[in-house]
Amino acid sequence: MSKKDSFKPDIQIEDYGISISNPILSSSIRAGYNFCDRLKSLDEDLEYTRKGSDSSPKFDEPVDMYEFKYCGKTFCTVYIYAYHTEDIEEVPDAFIKLGEEDINLDDLCDGFEIVEEGGEGTDEIFQALMLDEKENHPPREELFESLVRNILAKQSKDFWVENDEQWLRFQIEELGANPLIEPLILQEWEDYLKRTHRPHQEFFVQSFLPSYHHGKLAAFLPKKAQEQNLEIQKAYNSLLKMINSIQFVAGEDLQERIESERGAEQGYWSLLKQCSTKFCVLQLNSDISCNSNIDFWLDADIFEMLNLKQGNALLRSIYKLTPGLDEQITCKSLTYDCEAWFIAMKEEAKHGVEHRVVKAEEPDKAIDL
Repeated sequence: MSKKDSFKPDIQIEDYGISISNPILSSSIRAGYNFCDRLKSLDEDLEYTRKGSDSSPKFDEPVDMYEFKYCGKTFCTVYIYAYHTEDIEEVPDAFIKLGEEDINLDDLCDGFEIVEEGGEGTDEIFQALMLDEKENHPPREELFESLVRNILAKQSKDFWVENDEQWLRFQIEELGANPLIEPLILQEWEDYLKRTHRPHQEFFVQSFLPSYHHGKLAAFLPKKAQEQNLEIQKAYNSLLKMINSIQFVAGEDLQERIESERGAEQGYWSLLKQCSTKFCVLQLNSDISCNSNIDFWLDADIFEMLNLKQGNALLRSIYKLTPGLDEQITCKSLTYDCEAWFIAMKEEAKHGVEHRVVKAEEPDKAIDL
């Protein structure tokens, strides 16, 4: 019997992901690999390999199979259907039970002195921990995961003390993260609880970093900052229309572009939108404080690809269509190999929904070229 909830997808939860007739529903092959990576991160002794695919009567496309091993021994097979409209990521039973092993706290604490909060030496210990963290930086991913765990732990007020708060602020500073990341993490945790049948905190921790983007902080910004970001996004859209107009009258070889969305590059936390052509690359970005900006690159041979009039029209439009935003518009290079970048992005478009190939269309109104 499947559990149903108004917030949650209607799936058979009991054997979800471990039966070929009830696979994990995923929006792409890449998303399937990302899901397996997060399962693997639940325990350092887990590893997996893709074992191919098989058919299932309930699905039109093949179901992919991933064999997981634990401590070198066969653990379970995870089935993923990579042609669904969205990602429904529930942690399979086997991985939940893996985290339910009994832990002997006396063994864990053996050899460590337990010091009560406020007791003698606590400040010295706390300062020593911060100094060690500064001098021996842990991997950024490890620090980020620790930050997410601490923000979730803060919800348990009975166990949150002054040194915990100082440590949390220290971690945010060490990461160079925006303090708004705290309400963002709590909001995403609440959203996760609504869409899952069986919450798994460690899976959420492992999922947060790959899905993090500076742009997610936008909803928590002051109204004035949100309005400025909106103006910059409108400017980007105007430039995109100009590029389309130039492409429409250019040669057949220049009439394609690749439009990319946030998430096009995992771990790249700034990119909001990107337009890649053979003669220029345009990006809308969001910095660590969630302030939007536009970067552009021009190909070294732009005036050989476009005629002089078209090339000059593009150069004029970049600043003509972005009045008052000089500080937010940056030319990264006038001699970039945009054609090589375009070819690479076109190849990427074959594998992920974050990129799409777009053909130039007739503009809404005539432009001065």
